[in-house]
Amino acid sequence: PFGEPSELAPLAWDFHDAAYAANARPVFYSVGADLIPLWLEMGLGLVKLGEEAVVPLPGFSLQGPERKRLRTTHNRALRDGLSFEVLQPPFAPGFMEELRAISESWLATKAGAEKGFSVGAFDPDVLSQAPIAVVRHEGRTVAFANLWLTETKTSATIDLMRHAENAPGGLMEFLFTELLLHFAAEGYDEFSLGNAPLSGLEVRRGAALSTRLGALVYRHGQQFYNFEGLRSFKEKFDPDWRPIYVAVPPRANLLSIAADVVALIGGGARRGDDARPAGVSR
Repeated sequence: PFGEPSELAPLAWDFHDAAYAANARPVFYSVGADLIPLWLEMGLGLVKLGEEAVVPLPGFSLQGPERKRLRTTHNRALRDGLSFEVLQPPFAPGFMEELRAISESWLATKAGAEKGFSVGAFDPDVLSQAPIAVVRHEGRTVAFANLWLTETKTSATIDLMRHAENAPGGLMEFLFTELLLHFAAEGYDEFSLGNAPLSGLEVRRGAALSTRLGALVYRHGQQFYNFEGLRSFKEKFDPDWRPIYVAVPPRANLLSIAADVVALIGGGARRGDDARPAGVSR
C-alpha cells in the first residue's frame, strides 16, 4: 500500500476487525519487517515467506570490475538490436492491442489462465494509468512491464512483465538492467526486483515447522517451480535481500491459509463453494 503513513495502521485494524466480525481470520500476505510492531500488537504471528530483492540505486552503474559480467551481457544485447524506452500515458491508439498480443503469446506458454491478487494481470484500464517500459528488437516491441512509482522517488518496481514467445535470449536481464540504469538516473533511492518465494529459509534445529518445511520445498521442489533459478537471476544485480512474511493468527492452519492464497492468486474461490473464505489482505 502507499499513501499517508498515518492511515495504514487504522486500515489494517479495520480489516482485522471485519475479518473476525465475518467469522473469518485476518491474514496479511507478503508483508515486510517494518510493520512487525503492528502485527505483534494484533496478536499475529509471522511466517517467513521468502525474501525481497531490492537494489540501492545511488551510484548504480555498469562500470567497474564487479559489473563486468552484467556489462558484457548488456552490450551484447545492444549489439543484437535490443532497445529500451519508458512510455508515458496517454498511449498511442493501438498500443494496448500490441501489448495484448505479447501477453497472450506469453500466457500460451504457461499453465493455467490469467492470475491475480499478488500477481499482475493484463488489464488495459490499469495499464493505461501508469508508465510502461518496453523493449524492442530491431524496432518490434517484444517485451513490456508496467511501472509502480510515486513522486517521492523513494522506490520503484514493476507489476506485470511479459515478453513475446520468440523474443531474443537475454531479454529479461537487459530489461532489468535498463530499468536500474533509468531509475538511478532519475534519482530514485531503490528498485525492487520482487520476491524470491521460500528464499532465505534454513533447516535448523529448533526452527519453526513452517520454516523447515519451506526450506525443504525450496531445495527439493524444483520439479514444481524453479525457486533457486529465480533467486540466482535476481542475484546478478547485487540486491539487498529483505525478509518477507505472512502475518497469521495464533494456531492458524497454515495449509488452509496457503490454499486460500493459491485460490486468490488463481482467480478466487469457485462460485457455489460452501466454505467461507478467509480474510486475506496484501
